[in-house]
Amino acid sequence: MPEHPRAIQARQLFHALWDDGDMEATIEAMSADVVWVNDIGAGPLRELRGRDQVRALLLWWFDFFDGNCRHELIDVCASDDRVIEVLHEIGEKDGRVFDNVALYVFEVDPQDPDRFARVRTYDRDRANVEEFWSQYPDVLTADVAGLLAPFLSKEEITSATTTAAAPSGGR
Repeated sequence: MPEHPRAIQARQLFHALWDDGDMEATIEAMSADVVWVNDIGAGPLRELRGRDQVRALLLWWFDFFDGNCRHELIDVCASDDRVIEVLHEIGEKDGRVFDNVALYVFEVDPQDPDRFARVRTYDRDRANVEEFWSQYPDVLTADVAGLLAPFLSKEEITSATTTAAAPSGGR
């Protein structure tokens, strides 16, 4: 059975971002008003709105890990209205290892079926993720606002960092 076209697109976008460093292909695949909701793995950035905030998230992530991060695509499942990626997220900062398997669910925009309107991440290695982020209690105030500032207006920075402070309750 041939692979679903959305699965092919997801693999291409993944490889463009993580193998070729082409962030714009991923950003352009999002609706202008995309809603990206992260589980605890993204540390302080929990809910982002719009392409600019998604771009800022990616730039922050690369910067936070000083380039010592990667995602490995384990599998993709796709249908006409959604894509689910299973990823292994690995990073290192200050000798500490971030190691997580996550599900990323991309929902197709019904108004613009060539783009994704919503992305939701689900972290599977919760204890590892919580332990990693517990080592960086100052990240929310020291890093996020400063890193997002060049990419977002003051209101968007406040919105992104305030939303990020939500408790990390389990699922």
